[in-house]
Amino acid sequence: MADAYAFTPNKGDIHIEFKFGRGLREAYAESKNYTMLDLPFVMQFKKRYSIRLYMLICSFINLKQTHREFDFDELRHHLGIHQKSRYSNCSLLHDCIESALKEINEIPYIDVHINVPKHGQKFLYVDFIWETKYKRRFIKQDHLGLPLGNDVLE
Repeated sequence: MADAYAFTPNKGDIHIEFKFGRGLREAYAESKNYTMLDLPFVMQFKKRYSIRLYMLICSFINLKQTHREFDFDELRHHLGIHQKSRYSNCSLLHDCIESALKEINEIPYIDVHINVPKHGQKFLYVDFIWETKYKRRFIKQDHLGLPLGNDVLE
């Protein structure tokens, strides 16, 4: 798990510090799949479920997928909701996912919709369908060798 701390040492400055455990650092070092997030948009989210859902969707956008189905237990795991929480599938859908999607869809380059099939009264799974309006291409590297993004209309 990662810990993040944000504080302002001087007026107008923001310092963000991330601390990762040893196992997570090793997993990141061996991984070949990274997720690019737009920090200004992430910092505007008011709900933690918006941040987690945005990160989850971005990880699949980077794999060039346009939709992904999740069962409710898998969604609870990704959103950080315990299995024995007060959220039924219906309340998870309405209180967490739909409110998070409202915030995510305010981002100008992504449009996310859901399809939730039912069998009688029971929700089966959630199918996230997204469309991106921009193509990300990397043109430069910073002083650490990390790519700097440039958004280009597709």
